[in-house]
Amino acid sequence: LEVPAFNMTEIMEKDSKATAPIMMVSVPGFDPSGKVYDIAHAMGKTLSSAAMGSEEGFRIADKAITTASKAGTWVLLKNVHLALEWLIEL
Repeated sequence: LEVPAFNMTEIMEKDSKATAPIMMVSVPGFDPSGKVYDIAHAMGKTLSSAAMGSEEGFRIADKAITTASKAGTWVLLKNVHLALEWLIEL
């Protein structure tokens, strides 16, 4: 079995758009946030983030998404597995 090379930059350049967000799932212990920040910087994108799992995280995420939808910026939501009910409302 040959697994194709995973090129996150290429995926973000080709598949990322405001109407179709990209969802990444990683294994426990691996945090791709640094790579996402690096790609956003290289592409000239403004990136905000929110750690999900608390009321404060939900407020930060809501504000970041509202701002990003108006400004065309990116939002990185971390630990969304802790926010299933919030995701349904999203």
